[in-house]
Amino acid sequence: MTEESPERREFARGLATTATTSPEAVLDDLDELATCLASEDARTRELAALAFERVVDADPDAVLRVLPRVLAAIDDPVVEVRGRIVRSLGTVAERNPGALADAVDRLAGRLGDDADPVRSAAVLALGRIAAAEPAAAAEAAPELVERLADPVTQVRENAAETLSRIAGGAPDALEPALDRLVDLLEDDDDAVRTGALRTFARYAYETDPARKTSGALPALIDRLQATDEETREYALAAVLGIAKAHPETVTAAIPRLVDLFDAPAPKTRLGAVRAVYLAGAEFPEVAEPAVPAVVDLLDDPNPRTRINAAAVCALVGDESVIDALRTAAESDTNEDVRRVAAQAIERIETRVEEERGTPDDGGLSF
Repeated sequence: MTEESPERREFARGLATTATTSPEAVLDDLDELATCLASEDARTRELAALAFERVVDADPDAVLRVLPRVLAAIDDPVVEVRGRIVRSLGTVAERNPGALADAVDRLAGRLGDDADPVRSAAVLALGRIAAAEPAAAAEAAPELVERLADPVTQVRENAAETLSRIAGGAPDALEPALDRLVDLLEDDDDAVRTGALRTFARYAYETDPARKTSGALPALIDRLQATDEETREYALAAVLGIAKAHPETVTAAIPRLVDLFDAPAPKTRLGAVRAVYLAGAEFPEVAEPAVPAVVDLLDDPNPRTRINAAAVCALVGDESVIDALRTAAESDTNEDVRRVAAQAIERIETRVEEERGTPDDGGLSF
C-alpha cells in the first residue's frame, strides 16, 4: 500500500472495527497499525488510534514492542488522535511504568494542551510513572506545578498527587519551580492553594528544603488556621520542614506563632509550639518572649503539645515556670510529658545556679 492510498485508510478502518470486538485479532498487525499512526491522512490516524486504544485496553503488554514508533503520535495535531494515544499510554503506565521512560518529555509537553481530556490523560500517565519511579517523571515537575492552577479539577488534583510523589523521591526536580509554587500558595482559588500546599509540604518536610522556601512562611502560617484538618496538616508539615532545615528563617515569625497557641485546632497549636521550639533550639533568645504563653500549653489536651511546651521551657524558661512544670512532672497523665517536664526543671535550676555564680566563687551561690 502506498502512503496515501485509500486502501491504507480502509485497512485502518478494518483494524478499528476488529479491535472493537476482538482486539487480540489485531496483534499480528501492530506494526502496520503503527505505520498508520504516522500517515499523512488524518482519518487514517484517527482510525489507527482507536484500534490502538482498544488493544491497549484489552492487553497493555501487547503493545510494548511498538511503543517507540507510537510515541510521536502524542503530538499529533488532531486532538482525537493524541487524546487516544495519551490515554492509552496512561493505561500502559499502570502496569509497565518503566516502559514509558522515553515518553516523559512528550507527555510533559501535553500538560499545556488546549484540550482538557488530553491534559487530564497526560497528568494521569505521568502520575503512574512517578508512583513507580519518582525520578523518572522529574523533568515534568515545572509543567506539573503550572497544572496546579488548571481550570479542570481532576487535572489539579492529579498534578498535586504526582508532584507529591516527585517531591518525596526526587525533590531536587522541584527547585526550579519553587518560586512559582510559593506564588500559588497565595492564589485566590482555594483549590489551587491546597494543591500547592500539598506539594510544598511534601517537599519541605521530607527533604532539606532550599533556603528560599522561607519566603512561603507567611502563607503557610496563615494556612495553619484553615478550617479543614487536611490543609492544617499539610501546612504543619511544611512549616516544620522549614523550621528544621532553616530555623533562622522562623525567628521573625515567632509572634505570629505565639498567637496560634490559642487556636481551636489541636494540630495548629502543636505546629506553632513545635516551630517555636525548633527556632529556639538554635536561637534561644528569640523564643524567650513566648514563654508566658507556652506555660499555658502545659495544660493542652494534646500530650505532644504539652511535651513541646515543656521543651521550650527547658530552653529558655526561668524560675517563674518551675511551679507549672513541677505540676506537670508530678501529675500529668502522660509519662513522656512527666519526663520532659522533670528534665526541664533540672535544666532551668542548673541554668539559674550558673547565672547566680561568679568567676570568683567558681559558680557556687551562697
